[in-house]
Amino acid sequence: MKNILEISIILFLMIGFNQLHAKDPVKPANQVGVYPITVTKDGYGLGLFYERKIGSNDKVSIVMPVRLLIKAYGSYDPSIKNTTPYRNYMEFAPAMKLYITNREKATTFSVGPSLYYSYLSSEGLRVLGSYPGTISRELFEYKIHSFGALGNIFLDIAVSNHFVMGLQTGFGVNYLNHVRNIFSEGVEKRRMNVFEPVGQFTMSLAYRF
Repeated sequence: MKNILEISIILFLMIGFNQLHAKDPVKPANQVGVYPITVTKDGYGLGLFYERKIGSNDKVSIVMPVRLLIKAYGSYDPSIKNTTPYRNYMEFAPAMKLYITNREKATTFSVGPSLYYSYLSSEGLRVLGSYPGTISRELFEYKIHSFGALGNIFLDIAVSNHFVMGLQTGFGVNYLNHVRNIFSEGVEKRRMNVFEPVGQFTMSLAYRF
């Protein structure tokens, strides 16, 4: 969370600088691109997105992203075969962008809300027994479903008429985190966490068409 806040401050400074040094106007367009850098509560990763303008005034667009995130697994045991030291999350996070500045400028500033859903299906590790008795370890199925909402700030810089670099930062709340542990004997345990603060930072590279 601290790293996301620091990156957000840098983004605000870049917004101010670039608005003072905007280049010649460029024609607004839809975008398709990649996220080479993404930081969220679920880890670090990359993704793909599609942005499409809606309406006739070029002030509103929708963004449809999908991200793959990787997070270190603290209970990893290298002595157990077919296990990994990390977990993979899939995240879907549709957003709306409301352009505050003229979208025809080379540098545009927008704000907007986003919703996200992230999913994890992995294996967990639990220790059975206690010292000085017999101790064994068991793998179990581990699933997480997370839902949340963010308020975002977007900065898009047109490198040329067809290529755009973007920065996005957002803060909000993870309003539901549903965890399921499914053990080998068929026992299932569930728990839910609600209303946890979250943040996000993303860098994008896109092609305009």
